[in-house]
Amino acid sequence: MFYQFYKKKYSNKTIFFSHGVTIGINQKSLDNLGESMINFSDEIVLFDYVSYYFLRKLKTNKKMYVSGIPKKNLFFKKFFKFLIKKKFKLRNKKVIILVVESEKNNSFHSSKYENDKVFYENIKKRVRYLNKNYPNHFILLKLYPNQCFFDEYDFDELKKDNKNLLILKYFDFRWLTYIADIIFSSTYESTPQYILGSGCEYIRLIKSNEYNR
Repeated sequence: MFYQFYKKKYSNKTIFFSHGVTIGINQKSLDNLGESMINFSDEIVLFDYVSYYFLRKLKTNKKMYVSGIPKKNLFFKKFFKFLIKKKFKLRNKKVIILVVESEKNNSFHSSKYENDKVFYENIKKRVRYLNKNYPNHFILLKLYPNQCFFDEYDFDELKKDNKNLLILKYFDFRWLTYIADIIFSSTYESTPQYILGSGCEYIRLIKSNEYNR
């Protein structure tokens, strides 16, 4: 409200930069569109044409630009891949990264989303699925590095049951894309942008028991 007043009073021009390839992909990406800064901006910068055409269907009369997704430099990709694999002792190993969403605190986002218990159980099911179907790969479970709640769940039982599993929370996912052969993820925030930019195989998770390429 304050920004709307400030913008109207001083006639500030505002440019909105999209948070990854998110808008229009699924229902989750549309839930808060009514309160998005898109509505208060004069121009919009998007990463992809999916978002562009979706906003056109909504008859958005703002000027829009599509920048595309930046690709990783091949030389630096090889260099950082070597360093990161060495750090985590993963040299000569094929790596799968399972990227999870942030904890929802049951009803924080809305009643339409899975609660924490279902969220945690789905992650454990996915790890078991990957272990069974990709026995020659090392699995890296990437947790979202937020500290929203006093107690957090770190999947200690998964560490005991899976020798080919590494759980990371406080290591930036953008760097981890350098070492991935396949990335699984169900999140629709900024994550898909970095996966697509990495050039590795991307498998989007729809449900806990459904895996689409």
